Amino acid sequence: TGDSVMKIAIFSNNHPDLMIGGSERAAYAEFKAINALGKDQAVFIASTLTPDLIGHDGMMGRFQNRENEILLRTPNTFHFQYLSENYELSQRVISAVLADVKPDLVHFHHFFRFGLEALRIAKEDFGATVHLTLHEFMLICHNLGQMVTPDKKLCYQQSDMACARCFPDKSPGHFFLRNQMIKSYLAHVDAFFAPSQFLADRFIVWGIPAEKIQVRENTGAAVTPAILDLKQARENRKAAGRHLNLGYFGAATELKGLGVLLDAMALLPAGIRDNVHLTLHGARLENSPTGFQAKIRGQLDALQDCVTLYGAYAHQDVYGLMAAQDWIIVPSIWWENAPLVIDEAGLVGVPVLASNIGGMKERVREGVNGLHFNAGSATDLAAKISQIYVQR
Repeated sequence: TGDSVMKIAIFSNNHPDLMIGGSERAAYAEFKAINALGKDQAVFIASTLTPDLIGHDGMMGRFQNRENEILLRTPNTFHFQYLSENYELSQRVISAVLADVKPDLVHFHHFFRFGLEALRIAKEDFGATVHLTLHEFMLICHNLGQMVTPDKKLCYQQSDMACARCFPDKSPGHFFLRNQMIKSYLAHVDAFFAPSQFLADRFIVWGIPAEKIQVRENTGAAVTPAILDLKQARENRKAAGRHLNLGYFGAATELKGLGVLLDAMALLPAGIRDNVHLTLHGARLENSPTGFQAKIRGQLDALQDCVTLYGAYAHQDVYGLMAAQDWIIVPSIWWENAPLVIDEAGLVGVPVLASNIGGMKERVREGVNGLHFNAGSATDLAAKISQIYVQR
């Protein structure tokens, strides 16, 4: 109130300089934005499983001696209920960093590395206001929070019976108790944020009170003069020539739709394929399951004339890489929530061709900042690419 400064602790699963994930980047962008305004003070607290990064044997320390950026060593969590494998150590570590920061508000951009008990500690032991941004469906869905069945069918709503069918080693009773336990910890949260209406709706159906959840887009990157220059340079050259450059930015996983995208490239008519080139950025194919790797490598071998795999990239280079493209493709076959790649493409003025489901459908407005295609359909994706080529 008045001229008082609010102290805000922002918890992130990792530091974006160490792992380029959507939740990490969103958390860090919020941290930077709050401190740039100068009214309140934010402290960024990132978990790490690598003690060497802290620089000593303690459980927390400054990240690269940066002001208000802390690395925190936390125990592993059980993946079924997201509680710490070592509650006593977890409580000691979380309490130590909160006692050091003394926050009025604690905003968790994730819970995975900290354990859900961190919500209770922040609320009950330190009296802080607690916020939680829901970046995916991990609390609802045991299948990596993707709400996709093992046979790759999309799931709209959690049920104990359906979950037990996906995981036959567990009974419906296991999932009933899981939900009750998770919700008991979520009772310590004062406000939830969802980066898309689709995600918010799934959590409301699951049991979070509608009045406690707000749809709020993740804090985006600042529009810098360098980004504006890239956007302008792209505008100046995009009308030149008939060649169509397509870009894919994301992990090489089946649910990200990379296989669908490569199938679509193979379906392009020869006269169009000769003038279309796809570059794959950040795919990290070597981290994918062996069978999927073999499939993708076979597709890449057959598409050498029109597809190039570049692999990982530094995040600071993403805008330059995107500005070199005519379109960005987001072909995921799971819901996605609010993929930052769509927002990043928008900053440099690159339209997006995305699957017509979940947060992608929300983020890409048909005919405004891009187009949709039927999720999982290589035929429809190839048709849309052909349409874009013909009409450019």
